[in-house]
Amino acid sequence: MKTLEEPPSYAKFILATTERHKILPTILSRCQIYNFKRISNEDIVKHLEKIAKEENISYEIEALHVIAENSDGALRDALSMFDQLASFGEGKISYSNAIENLNVVDYDLYFQLTDNLLKGDLSKTLMLVDHIISNGFEPIHIIKGLAEHVRNLLFTSMNTTIDLLEISEAHKQKLISQVKYCSYDFLSNVLKILSDADVSYMNTQNKRLLLEVSLLKIIDSNKKNNSEKAATIPTNTLNLDPNKSSTNSQNTTTKTSSINIKNTQTIDNPSKYANGISTSKIVNSFSVKEKFNEYKTKIENKKELNEANIKELLKHLADEYANNSPVFSNILANLNLSFTENILTLNVNNILDAENLKNNIIPIKQYLASNLAENGYEIQINVLNNPENITKPIKKERSSSTDNSKQQIDNNDDEKFFQQLQERYPSLKLLNDKFNLQPIKPNKI
Repeated sequence: MKTLEEPPSYAKFILATTERHKILPTILSRCQIYNFKRISNEDIVKHLEKIAKEENISYEIEALHVIAENSDGALRDALSMFDQLASFGEGKISYSNAIENLNVVDYDLYFQLTDNLLKGDLSKTLMLVDHIISNGFEPIHIIKGLAEHVRNLLFTSMNTTIDLLEISEAHKQKLISQVKYCSYDFLSNVLKILSDADVSYMNTQNKRLLLEVSLLKIIDSNKKNNSEKAATIPTNTLNLDPNKSSTNSQNTTTKTSSINIKNTQTIDNPSKYANGISTSKIVNSFSVKEKFNEYKTKIENKKELNEANIKELLKHLADEYANNSPVFSNILANLNLSFTENILTLNVNNILDAENLKNNIIPIKQYLASNLAENGYEIQINVLNNPENITKPIKKERSSSTDNSKQQIDNNDDEKFFQQLQERYPSLKLLNDKFNLQPIKPNKI
């Protein structure tokens, strides 16, 4: 620190770092700071073109862009890769040699993979993944590469952000051709799924299965949300000539739509794609008829609202809950019900059964509503043994010689009194049978 504070006149210190925030403020305050940015891919390509012309090396512009993209803004690394490819190609740098020697997945494969995902073709998607992995690439390369490709599509869909992409002009034209068939929902959903897969990759044992499941999620979600858009996708968007305008792609879409319009019905509610192009939603008229017939069949299969049908339905519901909730199933199976004046009364023997029914009243209502033709009735739960009577102590009846029809209870006969308790409360009888209980007078305790 002393040397930096009072340096000799002949000394100059040059400090280089990529993490300026870690340097002490006392040192930063005594420095003149110069910020060096990464070299853009476009500038690297221009510099490589200049060297190739000076050294009489033939090249493909796409190959130079591959070098620039893999150099990560470092010109020294770009020159090393340029020299390596020139040596391997014997004075010629081609795109095929560049992706082979630099261990890069051909971005045309990402275009094909995106086409298959848009069409919902799972078999072709998995075959293409197998082809990439068999060439020596790991599943994480596909996850990150496809995420980068979808990000480029998202940036291409917005006019203000397309200039942020540091790619070749031919690559941009292919992105413009493909993004016409990609909605914003599709692109954002793919990025979310691939991002989750990237986070979970290190903690997964079967890496390839994680990739395949992620692609399956993309196809399933796209089928649910945008199934009608896949019909307008041409056989292969990569066959479009990047030098031509987008008129050909629009004509292809128009032809495809004219073929399918005979069996479809158009809804006047256009949905906007990510790039601002509007298109009408198309719904298959046959699917509407099938849905209507399915709904009509469900209505016809519903039962009439009466006591017998309600009992039958509750028995079926008891069978469904036999494994998951045997107590609730047993209550439903032995339920005593009555149905009068649109009031369904469920009679139970004790308050515990009543609480169980009350806690499960929603599945009962839903099951009856889905299987009965009429609704609007009220459900009540009635306890046959009133809880108020249960909590009151049982009074011994006085003997009456005048009424022979009533049962005589002797206050001094504890056996008879205990027997009557068992008849009134079955649970007490179960305890007696299990533990052989005997009544004891209080003065003997």
